[in-house]
Amino acid sequence: MPELERILLVQLGSLTDLVNTTPVCHALRESRANALIAVVVRKEHEDLLSGHPWVDRVIPYDRIRTHRGPLGFRRLLRTVREEPWDIAADFTVSPSSRLIARASGAEVMRRSLKPSPVASLLFFIGLARCFARRTAVETLLHALQKLEIDDAYRPPRLFPRVEWTGAARNLLGQLGAKSQVLVGLAPGAEGSAAMWPAERYAELAKRLSCAGSDVVVLGSAEEKELCAKVCAGRSGVFDLAGRLALGETLGMLSRCTVFVGNDTWLTHCAQALGVSAIALFGPTDGRRYVFGGGTAIQRAVQCGPCAFRATDRCRTRDHICMQRIPLDEVFLATTLRLPAPKEPEASALHW
Repeated sequence: MPELERILLVQLGSLTDLVNTTPVCHALRESRANALIAVVVRKEHEDLLSGHPWVDRVIPYDRIRTHRGPLGFRRLLRTVREEPWDIAADFTVSPSSRLIARASGAEVMRRSLKPSPVASLLFFIGLARCFARRTAVETLLHALQKLEIDDAYRPPRLFPRVEWTGAARNLLGQLGAKSQVLVGLAPGAEGSAAMWPAERYAELAKRLSCAGSDVVVLGSAEEKELCAKVCAGRSGVFDLAGRLALGETLGMLSRCTVFVGNDTWLTHCAQALGVSAIALFGPTDGRRYVFGGGTAIQRAVQCGPCAFRATDRCRTRDHICMQRIPLDEVFLATTLRLPAPKEPEASALHW
């Protein structure tokens, strides 16, 4: 084995999947302190691991430009093949990820967060429900047993760059945020079935603003209309949907005192940044994730959890699993994680 061990990880899944891969990088760094750890990710996800202390190199898969089409994909395979790799791990288990891992020339370990095709079919037709046997992180760490590496649980961690946190601070100043307490909200989700009602997010934002907190509402450009409904022009509630790049979003998340969101990448990123996150789960099983310092809120319903991932499909068409999460419980969970308001100082008496 060469002096510098070279390890290639392939994670072409969602941002949430990439966040849940960071504990694997942590475990590898602890056991292979001098190894070079490289991760192949989607180009649009590159900033998530930029400057990460457990990752030495990020190899972007640019499906839009550089690696577009068969010829472009061969260019990526050539880039991987040109370097010697000792270990390769495929954490996506898709046709593309398989080819990339094989191009490394190393023995490939495979571990996926996706259910098998048979399980997916059973979930879809309603003959099975998606109860978690392991958390998502434990599922990926389990693959390290082949390398005789301790697979004890480690929490996902992200490390935002200084320029991103600085940009977030400047933006908050431009918006007129005055409170030292900032609460983030993510009313969107990958599927409508996993969304808590927008009117409850709007009422939550109103209550938090009236209690003296500044509130930022985050989402993609496609969620602008949804986020606008939550903000509704309220003072102290700022709509940032579609305005921030990935790195800037991480900077803004790191500024939050508490973050409330559905089962979406924003919520998982907030938790990995050390922010106290309150995650609202419905069709997916919240027990697949550990929210240390925060909490996962989910109501038991007869038909759920019904999906392995967020989806637009609701078997009962009334989204009962999300509808049953009460506003008062979410508001209380949020306020319990906010710092107590400072008492006004007594003015000096002059005689």
